[in-house]
Amino acid sequence: MTDGPVGLLFGPVTPLAVEAVCMTNVLYNLILTTDCLGNILAMWIYCKENSVQRLAGAEYTGSKGVNAMASYRIIVDLSDRALYLLDGDTVVRQYPIAVGKVLTSTPEGEYRIINKQENPGGPFGVLWMGLSRPHYGIHGTNDPSSIGKAVSHGCIRMYNEDVLALSAMAPVGTRVTIRS
Repeated sequence: MTDGPVGLLFGPVTPLAVEAVCMTNVLYNLILTTDCLGNILAMWIYCKENSVQRLAGAEYTGSKGVNAMASYRIIVDLSDRALYLLDGDTVVRQYPIAVGKVLTSTPEGEYRIINKQENPGGPFGVLWMGLSRPHYGIHGTNDPSSIGKAVSHGCIRMYNEDVLALSAMAPVGTRVTIRS
């Protein structure tokens, strides 16, 4: 499918566009040129209209398919010190977390994951997922003993292996609800 004719809709960046859109359902880590954007739109439409089920190792079925792509969202419960990954209204994963301390509490509200950065360095562990509230995110830690405690500057800390697993299932754009 990615070997289509080069032209208005297909070009040398088509495989990248197909992989990015069909694997993550969200645009990130791409430099969007006019050609790339056209390819992304064309291939996304193709995937949806033709119920593409497997492409580049990802699963997707459009409106004609029977297994729609998971619609994940995240709930962070500050009092439980737990992060829940939900598919619709069903909890599919639960992770222990660390939250903000009294003077730098984790802000309640509705946010989105807006970016991801692997190996950000310092106290952020192996991965940073930035939230739509500036300067806040969900990240790993270089201090695993902090998980389960109120010790951060407001971010949500996770064990490194947990934040990697969460990141694999929650693309950029995933809704994050933080509540007490």
